[in-house]
Amino acid sequence: MTNIYEKQLGKNNGNTNFIGDKLIVEYIHSSVSNEIKVVEMWRVGEDWSGEVKKQEHQMTWMSHESRASLIAELEEDMTDKACKTGVYGKNLQEYMLNG
Repeated sequence: MTNIYEKQLGKNNGNTNFIGDKLIVEYIHSSVSNEIKVVEMWRVGEDWSGEVKKQEHQMTWMSHESRASLIAELEEDMTDKACKTGVYGKNLQEYMLNG
């Protein structure tokens, strides 16, 4: 089963052209390597022509620091979902309905 993680890109996420864009990450926890693996990633924001759309994004396009930070966020997200802590610890049904 895969998980989805979404975040808003800011100044510290690499390319300043992407500030305010949304990053959507589909990820899993590998039972072979016992680590997080990114399945697919998309950036929702303006393309080169100014049109806002969902575009493919890859880990290899990110700096080492940004990759490490994202993996740490994904590990925390997976823990929150599995242990029902963080935002998932409140009222999960209410969170899913209202965000």
